[in-house]
Amino acid sequence: MDADSPELAELARYGLVRRGYLDPGAFMAVAPWDAESDLLAAELQCMQRSLARMGALPHVMVKATESFAAGAYHTSTRTRIIENREEVNAAIARAFEGAREEVITAQPGSRTRTAMSVASTRDAAVLQRGVAMRTLYHPSSRSSGHVQRYVKTTTGLGAQVRTLGRDFPRMVLVDSRDAFFAIQLPEAPEHGAVHTTDPVIVAWIRSIFDAFWPLGEVWDPSEPSPRTAAANTDTKRMILQLLAEGHAQKVISPRVGLSKAGLDRALAELKQDLGATSLFQLGMKWNEAQRAAESTPSEV
Repeated sequence: MDADSPELAELARYGLVRRGYLDPGAFMAVAPWDAESDLLAAELQCMQRSLARMGALPHVMVKATESFAAGAYHTSTRTRIIENREEVNAAIARAFEGAREEVITAQPGSRTRTAMSVASTRDAAVLQRGVAMRTLYHPSSRSSGHVQRYVKTTTGLGAQVRTLGRDFPRMVLVDSRDAFFAIQLPEAPEHGAVHTTDPVIVAWIRSIFDAFWPLGEVWDPSEPSPRTAAANTDTKRMILQLLAEGHAQKVISPRVGLSKAGLDRALAELKQDLGATSLFQLGMKWNEAQRAAESTPSEV
């Protein structure tokens, strides 16, 4: 194939070919599953950087607004930071009451029995009005009894629920009109959120959800429980990856959707599986296993 051919350029764009190690003028085929993994990782990193930048925007704009308002100019109130759980829940409830087309939620962490009880009543009322609903959970939620009951209730009313065993942002969207998402700032309140009705930001948040949604696995509550084991495997893989990246347990716990006790159990099992006696050693062994896997040549 000609090195300047559009066909080769298209293959290179999708990472399906690369230049040879010994002869840079030659091209070698790349296994599609390896190319797909690299492309997805690059896209996810790009989205995470964009989301972090969006989370920082309200803080920057608050400072700008103070200076802007001091000059007696008009100020926008489309985006605001809500600093406590009660106000966040009240704002979301008001948005749900006005929902007419679709509600979208992404819940990467664990949810309490009380939170699920409130959500079940609120979301059932929305679904009974004919509003569509899609929800994305972490696979660890499949082993939670109160989340299972919520999924059974809402899917029975027409909601769609999926689980995704990778890091994704917490968000709530209502009618592509209101968006709520976690504050991406170092000293942000733990249970605060950003609420925006700015159509540009809402559309961007929606595009992030739409990128994650097809990657999720449908949660059908009528299916037998063996799927929970597979979900636990995904969770453990994410724990190992975060541990190898140097994250502390208090950071890992909410990101994989496990309580402190649940994370402790998972880490104990992983230590036994990999023959490790400490978290440091566990992270090292995982890194070694990953490097060994990457150095194994793929068949073309």
